Order: sequence, then structure tokens, then C-alpha cells
Amino acid sequence: MLDIKFIRQNSERVQRDAINKGYTDVNIEGVLKIDDERKVLSQKIDE
Repeated sequence: MLDIKFIRQNSERVQRDAINKGYTDVNIEGVLKIDDERKVLSQKIDE
């Protein structure tokens, strides 16, 4: 499993490597968008 920080810092590489391994339906931008939404919700809960 990859750390979300690593994915953010290396999104193009992660996407390329996933495709090279045969995972053609991986959507890294979608993963990052969902993580952004998670952060917003987490901040709202903490308030």
C-alpha cells in the first residue's frame, strides 16, 4: 500500500507504474480528490 503523501508527491509516476503493472483503470486524480474531501470533513468534525 502506498502512503497518500507519496502518491501526492509522485502522482504521475504512480499512475504510470500502475498502468505498466496492468492496472489500466486506476484514477490517481480521483484518489487525491477524495482525500481532499476527507480532509475537509475531518476538519469540520474537529471544530
